[in-house]
Amino acid sequence: MAAALWLLPAAAHGQVQYNYLVGISAGIGGTSDADPDPGFDGTNFQALFGLRLDNQSYFTARLGRLQLAASDDSGGRFDADLSYLILGGEYRFAEAFYESGLFFGLGAYDLEGDDLVADESGVGLAVGVTGDFEINDRWSVIAELAGHLVDLDYSNFFVTGNVGVGFRF
Repeated sequence: MAAALWLLPAAAHGQVQYNYLVGISAGIGGTSDADPDPGFDGTNFQALFGLRLDNQSYFTARLGRLQLAASDDSGGRFDADLSYLILGGEYRFAEAFYESGLFFGLGAYDLEGDDLVADESGVGLAVGVTGDFEINDRWSVIAELAGHLVDLDYSNFFVTGNVGVGFRF
């Protein structure tokens, strides 16, 4: 009995859960169905906010910017920035030393182009996988790979991959 009472605080400490998750990440991304084709070496930055709904699920908001650049056949160069806000859900699975997750969301996308690419806005869907590698109770390394199906004239499919840090509170 005394041993059980002695172990109780340690067991309770292992079950600490925080209600909020914020993160910031950087990575690469791009598209292959555009003309001119920027490839997948664009720079991506993303901020994440998560609200824990239960032990394994979150409501999430992802705010990001994908910078695209390419050259066309005539030697012209274009630069475009795809900004996005995705609201959705994420379901996580507890693994041995990390959490893996699947997420799905609805997004608002805004493409700001130059002379070769027109500015446009659209809505879309984002689906992805995530890995959350805990450093300590509050800090973690987050890796994410996502596909974005977007209603834009320039391109309909974008891919982003990010690695960053997350903080729970």
